[in-house]
This record gives sequence, C-alpha cells and structure tokens, in this order.
Amino acid sequence: MACWYIEQNGAPIVRVDPSTGRPIPGSALPLCRDTAPPGADFYYIPRGGPVVEDAPGAYAFEAESDGVWSPPVTVIWEPATPPGGMTSPAATVTWDPVPTSLALSAQPTALPVGGATALTASVNIPLPPASGDAITIWDTTSGQVAAVCTAAQLDGALACQGTSTEGQSGAQTFQATVGPPGAAPNSPDALLTSAPVQVVWAVHVDLSMAPTTVAVGSASQATITLSAPVPGAVTDLWDATTQQLAGSCPADQTTCRVSVTEAQPGQHLFFATVQQPGTGWPGWDGNGPVLPVIGNSATVVVDWLEPVTVSSAPQYAACMPNPPLTRYDGQPIQPPQNDGWVVQGGAQPDTILPGPEWAIDRVVQTTELPTTPPQVLSQRTVYQKAYDPTDCPYPLLVPLGTFGGQG
Repeated sequence: MACWYIEQNGAPIVRVDPSTGRPIPGSALPLCRDTAPPGADFYYIPRGGPVVEDAPGAYAFEAESDGVWSPPVTVIWEPATPPGGMTSPAATVTWDPVPTSLALSAQPTALPVGGATALTASVNIPLPPASGDAITIWDTTSGQVAAVCTAAQLDGALACQGTSTEGQSGAQTFQATVGPPGAAPNSPDALLTSAPVQVVWAVHVDLSMAPTTVAVGSASQATITLSAPVPGAVTDLWDATTQQLAGSCPADQTTCRVSVTEAQPGQHLFFATVQQPGTGWPGWDGNGPVLPVIGNSATVVVDWLEPVTVSSAPQYAACMPNPPLTRYDGQPIQPPQNDGWVVQGGAQPDTILPGPEWAIDRVVQTTELPTTPPQVLSQRTVYQKAYDPTDCPYPLLVPLGTFGGQG
C-alpha cells in the first residue's frame, strides 16, 4: 500500500517519517491507498469531516490523538454497475514462441590427442529475443562450459557453435541446454536439455598375429583389440612392407579379426590404427604413423616361408624276389600262387603285388617350414612300387609285420 502527501494550495500539509512511512504525530492526516486514485493525486480529508471518494479503490485511514495513532481502517469504493453490466475494453496478449527441441552434435567424435571437435547445438525455432535465454554447451565430464550463445547473439539463428580440445587421451561427454546462460543440464533452470554426445581423444590399440611363421599360401590371423569403442571410426590393419590396407572393421567393435595370406615368401611388418574413414595410408616412420590417427598399435612381423618336403628312407613293406626262392634257411618256401601277395600290416591293407618283380616301399613324407628347428606342417605315408634283390631277397620282412600268401 502506498501513501501520498496531502497538499493544500500546492504545499504538503502532512509530514511522513521516511523510515517508517507513517505520518509524524501532530501533522495532517495522510491518504493511503493501493494505487494512485484516477483523476487526482491528492485529497484533503477535513479532520472529523465526512470522507467522499469519486474514484474506485481501497483507502486506508488512521486517527491520531495526542500523538497516538489508531490501527488503519480500509474502506473500499466500488464503481457503480450501469444497467446491463459493464464490458471491459478488448486486450490482446502475445506470447513469443519458444523452442521445443534441442539437438547436439560433434564432428568428429573420435580424433587424436590435441585435435579439436566442432560442437553444434540446434533448436527448432529461434530463442525469443527478449527472453534473456541462451544455448549453453557443457562438457559434463569436466564440468566446464564449452560455449554460450545468448538470444541476442544468435539474433534469430538456430545453432550455437563451439569447439573442444583435449591434451590427453580419454572420452568426454557433452550436453546442451536452453535456459538462462550457463543453465546446467537437467537442472530446474534448464528449459531443454539435449541427449549426451561422447567424443573420444585417442584409444589404446593392441595387435597380435598367429602364427607369425606361416607357409606361403596359408593365412595368419590378426586380432586387434581396442581399449574402448570409437563410434564413427574404423580399425585398420596395415601391411607396412607393401603399404597396403590388409583389412578393416568398424571401430564401434572393440575386437577386430583379419586373416592375411601371402603368395610369395618373405617377411611383412604389420600395425593397426584407429582413424577416420577414408583417411588412407597413414605412413610409418619406424616409430609410429606419420599422419595423426586416433590410436595405433606396436608392429608385428610375420614370416611367410616356402615349405619343403622331406622323405624318409624307403622301408620295404613287402617284397618278392626274382626269381622266387624255393628254400630259405634250409626250409622249403611255398611260392605265392598267381604271383599275388596280400599285405597285412605295414603296407596298405589289401595291397596286391602285381608280379614277382615287384615290391612295396613305405616312405614317410614330412612337409615342414625351414626354421630352426624345422616346423612340421604335415606328414603322410606313401607306398610306391620298387624292387631291389639285394635289400629284399626274401618274401617277408618280419620287423614291419607279418604277411601271408593268397592262393
């Protein structure tokens, strides 16, 4: 409630204590009301006389006697209602439209340490110019503000731009808000909060390959493991010897497997990187990639060798002398009928010798890589026809099995 001085002939006749707003005892009675009365600012109330108001409103009165003031009394004057009621003048109220959606993006979302990512927060309609609101972009991992764009600065634009740079590896999460400048995400002050966006600065990359000594034409499998997924990037396996891409996987997977085969003998140096798609050969100077990458592994050497086959000395599984013997060690020998022998034991089952001039040699063939010691790849037993009357004078070789005749 406000009080006004009462004036008479343009001069106030009431004195008010400024500290309390109450009339000073002994001075004239003040006039107090909620709002200034229309048509006149001051009214003189004769002491003890009737009070008449010609404007609607609530008026407060106090009485004073010997410096003592009574509690205030409020009297309300209401306007008379004409026949048919009253109609107020038409009033138009306009509300400025406010944004209803907020989106945040970062480009790129994976980059080397020291690189900068561009942050863009966009609303669907401009901020009202007189609202005093702003778009604020937060690094919620560090708790720091990355960018603030007030409605006045945006001047009708829909997007607020900012950048963020990190000097060490790791992942940072960003969110944007609409509200008073600096409004924190999901706080009472935030009218809108965007979905979070993660940006990764570098990642640890581990590479293993098995086997590292492999026959020409066979494969060595690379296994690449990332310390964290990197959406939007790719995991590449590079052959530094040929400067060619050996295989790729999406980096949103933490494990990537690639098989590599070489048709020619030789050593190949491999390393793995995580980088933006389409970056191409990053180079290699012996210590690491020449061009910036999000992460890279140590190198692994794989040696492709030409396999060799080594055969054991022939081992007669069965033989037939020519001409056939009739006695051995003083005992008669029954020669086989129809010149046929069935081999039971060291030779292939049911192998038949085609004639008395034939024998069967058993040879073990070993395929191996010429390493130290040799790396055995496979073994197989080969049976071949042969005859040597010096080494095979008898129908049977007992150490390799027992062979019987077939009639």
